Amino acid sequence: MSGLPSFLMLKRLPKVLSVFCGVLIVAGAVAVNALDHAPTTERGATTVPLGPGQLGARTAQRHLDPKQQAFIAEKLSAFAGERADLTWYPNDGEAGKFAADIESALNAAHWKVFNSPFPAGENGMPTVIGVAIFTMPNDRSQKVSVELFKALLSERVAAFAEPLTKYFPSFATANSQHSTDPYETRVLIVVGNHP
Repeated sequence: MSGLPSFLMLKRLPKVLSVFCGVLIVAGAVAVNALDHAPTTERGATTVPLGPGQLGARTAQRHLDPKQQAFIAEKLSAFAGERADLTWYPNDGEAGKFAADIESALNAAHWKVFNSPFPAGENGMPTVIGVAIFTMPNDRSQKVSVELFKALLSERVAAFAEPLTKYFPSFATANSQHSTDPYETRVLIVVGNHP
């Protein structure tokens, strides 16, 4: 298997992730290594290896075409009604456009999306490279974030997931682990700088 080019190993990536993602979320954060073939970026974001002829893909603007949005929506439709707080950096037009693509996919999955720009570094939020999915300290939020992470990664989006309590410990006591309240089960999605 190690003799295969890394871009051919992408077919195995969703299966490997489905086995390990749940365990990693419970452990405190998703840290995807993609079989030791994916380089990581600042704050743990994982990039997907590029195949021959795709060198310019890292510098091209991120975009989810309608087919990719429909695929993501299909994967996430089981969580219809889920709340997502989607934010992006207001000084980064590329991130804003990419956030709109993600919002379209979530809306097609019938999620409740609250979209607003938010400057990096304000109110304790970390600077993000790629797409960050922050989970609430809640079982449903963690489950939803795993599925969102897998759906984005399957479309080659550099993403990572971490508990929001890593940056805001007070949320650990403010929320119920088993609540079904949409505010307590929500995920916070930050579309950060291009990897």
